[in-house]
Amino acid sequence: MVELPPTDRADVDADSLLRVEEDLIASAKQLKVNRDTALSLSTRIHQLVQLVVEALETDPLVDHWQKELKDFEDLIVEMRRMLEDFACRGYMSQFLSRNRDAGRLTLMYLRVKDSFEALKLRAGIAIARPLEATALPELVYR
Repeated sequence: MVELPPTDRADVDADSLLRVEEDLIASAKQLKVNRDTALSLSTRIHQLVQLVVEALETDPLVDHWQKELKDFEDLIVEMRRMLEDFACRGYMSQFLSRNRDAGRLTLMYLRVKDSFEALKLRAGIAIARPLEATALPELVYR
């Protein structure tokens, strides 16, 4: 099982969102397998974070926030599926075995999840489909 450092649950503002975006894109680009998926994911992350930042800088309670937050949630679900796919095919264990920064991809997922939760609280918007607490697959070295 990969040990992860605790995630930072500080209040989310435009600057912290941009830092998360940079970490996500850097992490996605570190993947050696399924590079097209990683690059596509980093592009989508960039677009969604920009939309969230724009909404945050204007009025955090505007109607279109609901759609953008729903899109952000869908992105997290997609990231979870990607992680599960890597774990099922053994890609994740190979990646973790040969990469010094073993927990970075998993930490990327947790930081986006935390940011999303903070954004939901800040905007005061309830999303009908909650994120699963146990979304990550177990990462076991074999």
